[in-house]
Amino acid sequence: MQETIKYDSTILSDHEPQFFTTQKFGTILTWNILYKCDLIVRENHRYYNNGFAYIEGEEEYIARLERITQKIYDFITEKHDLSILALQELPLNLNHMVFFNETLNNYMHKIEAKVFNACLNYFDVVSDNMIICDANRLYVESNATLKKSFQNIVKNQASRGQFYTFTNSHNEKLDFINIHLKWYEPYSYNYDENIKNLLSFIDNYKQNNVEGRDLIITGDFNFDLNALEYPDIEIHAAINTTVVYVNDQGTQELQTNDGFIYLNNPGKIIK
Repeated sequence: MQETIKYDSTILSDHEPQFFTTQKFGTILTWNILYKCDLIVRENHRYYNNGFAYIEGEEEYIARLERITQKIYDFITEKHDLSILALQELPLNLNHMVFFNETLNNYMHKIEAKVFNACLNYFDVVSDNMIICDANRLYVESNATLKKSFQNIVKNQASRGQFYTFTNSHNEKLDFINIHLKWYEPYSYNYDENIKNLLSFIDNYKQNNVEGRDLIITGDFNFDLNALEYPDIEIHAAINTTVVYVNDQGTQELQTNDGFIYLNNPGKIIK
């Protein structure tokens, strides 16, 4: 029987961070750092926004944000090939976001620029996602064309993502999407449509990728990545990345919601 994972003063998130190593663009981290834990009440629905069935106090959330920034600092200093960090569920409250940014900046200033020259200007207030990259290794620019293509195919989801192109020192390009797809009831019509539309986007991208760029879609997909089957793409998702509280049963589940979809080059999950 699965042991219940409870909220305590060591918890960082209900999602496990995932790492993926590429040949041309270094190691990439994706991590849903979890909004402030709360009970959401909408019309006749009441549900927890976290896998611990917990309502987080102000001081508890601030302390957890501090732990998360410390962990990000640890990742960068310990994993020397780390080049891109894709985060989801950044703080919704402005004061919380200011605290997170200031604390993260303080940690980044401790790192020698030659080790990791952090670009921290890539927070999207619409999607609540953030990208941090090493400017020593990669040049980054927003990609409106990629976003429009995604928006045309994966309906009502583009506002939940970030769309960038990274270029390395050899002028090789990586189109990059940091996404937090909307949750739908598993195996419902919208759930199945989410998966179908995402695969249609990948198919469209392949047909129009005349420059031979790499593509990575990463983040919290809110469906089991390991269930995807599609030619010429690689799925990199560790098992049981996410703690989910199932309201109607009052129990916890472990699911595989986080990972990487990679088109072109092979890579590996770092355990």
